[in-house]
Amino acid sequence: MLTGLTCPFVHWTSFFFFFFLEGSVYRQFQLSLDNINASVIWNRENIAAISSFLRSTNGSSAVNRCLPSTIIPLRYDVYVKLHLNMTEDTDRSVPGGQLSIHINITCATDRIFLRKRSIIIREPIEVIGEIVMNETTYDRDNDFHILIFSRILSANTQIILKLNFLGQLNNDMHEFNISSTVIP
Repeated sequence: MLTGLTCPFVHWTSFFFFFFLEGSVYRQFQLSLDNINASVIWNRENIAAISSFLRSTNGSSAVNRCLPSTIIPLRYDVYVKLHLNMTEDTDRSVPGGQLSIHINITCATDRIFLRKRSIIIREPIEVIGEIVMNETTYDRDNDFHILIFSRILSANTQIILKLNFLGQLNNDMHEFNISSTVIP
């Protein structure tokens, strides 16, 4: 009886079945290359539309961003309390609650823009972290709150914003939306 030796036929058979079932290495590489080429083509076809969406074209110096590149939300913690409206207008209900937004600052800034739609943000907006907020203003024309800090927040600073809100749920699909900002 031989010990420590293996039969080359067993290994070759295992390799053959693996190779046969999984396809050739060349075919796997070709599929990966096809995915890369499809991504490149998609980017070429869509980059102009994406860029024009992110930049305003009305002659203004303001940049409209759905998700700003200078401030990235890491996590949203939402507590919603629904107050049912039991009047003749049964399509409308009033939610309220508290929102905590965990934010990473990716580019130095001294302000954060919170855009909202169909909600009321109840003051005060609280900032958790080693940051002092000097002022909170509301831009009625553009429908956003501007949080101005006592100093410039450096890149990779992480803070938490806590705010209370009162909103509206209805068939018009107005929703709580703070992910769109306008950066001057």
